[in-house]
Amino acid sequence: MDIFEAYADERQSWNEFVAVNFQPVGAFLQSWEWGEFKKRLGTEITRFVVKDGEQWLSVAAFENHKAPLAVDYQYSPRGPVFDRNIIGDGEIISAITRHYERRLKNVFPGSAFARLEPPLEEEQEVFFKKPFYLPRYYVQPRYNATVDLAPPEDELIGAFSRDMRQDIRAAEKRGIRVEFFSELNKEHYEAFQSMQRDTSKRAGKNVYPARAYYDALFKTFSPLGAAGRETPTICAFFAFADGSPVACHTVVFFGVTSTYLYGASYSSKEASKATSYLHWAAMAEAKKRGYRWYDLGGIDSSRWPSLTYFKRQFNGREFQYIGNADMVFKPAVYRLYNFLRRIRYPEK
Repeated sequence: MDIFEAYADERQSWNEFVAVNFQPVGAFLQSWEWGEFKKRLGTEITRFVVKDGEQWLSVAAFENHKAPLAVDYQYSPRGPVFDRNIIGDGEIISAITRHYERRLKNVFPGSAFARLEPPLEEEQEVFFKKPFYLPRYYVQPRYNATVDLAPPEDELIGAFSRDMRQDIRAAEKRGIRVEFFSELNKEHYEAFQSMQRDTSKRAGKNVYPARAYYDALFKTFSPLGAAGRETPTICAFFAFADGSPVACHTVVFFGVTSTYLYGASYSSKEASKATSYLHWAAMAEAKKRGYRWYDLGGIDSSRWPSLTYFKRQFNGREFQYIGNADMVFKPAVYRLYNFLRRIRYPEK
């Protein structure tokens, strides 16, 4: 068993490994293209593959981050990804994590820690031992609400709550029309940005990235339908009422899953139920294209009670991951980082 840095000529093998071995939630965050997207935003990306001979056992893409007081750390969103056939073998998982530890220390000698988010539903003993520390807070959600798209459409919508079914019927009666676009032109983005301002006002804070984020994302990911399921693709779903856009969702497609990424709507058009209808339209499109799951995103009854209640109206399956597993290289600096983080984010 050994660890190697991955390069561009391994992109296809990398994506195939991630698509095959990932659980339904979050695979696109370890796709090759997500790393390229983060590079466009100025983030340094390093990718590693752990092999046993020619067999790939694990992959992980790491982002280089700087925290206050020049604390460097590496972050692998929803990674590392492990071969699904070794998930139950604690000795192999432990050996793989030791390879990551040695290589990360060597490549990034200034880093205080590496933040891993292994997409594992069951806690592994290795993550309860040094050099790991499991903080209570998390970056990517620990719980996600998903909808299994396998049943026929009538069974699928029949499983939704009564209120959700009524919302979808109400949107249809009000003439809500849905179109999707694989690129955001100036008119699309200005409408989406206007909805984002409205939605942020309702939330009491800005909850959206800048335009550069969307520009980079749509430039990096292929248009929906332009590539197979082992290449991430993207589109924006717009809901229209009386010819004007009233809500928008961005959705990423990769592996077996379609993932709702960002959405926004106008407060004055909430009665149209366009937001509910957009989710249903995205599910129907994903199902038609052969995707098995629709990921509605994170849920947390304490942090996002209203949003969590809304997502649970689809009566889907909830996936749980173990959350952050911080591989600590410099304990004193790591403790300082967490102390400063508690001051900055006391509610998390």
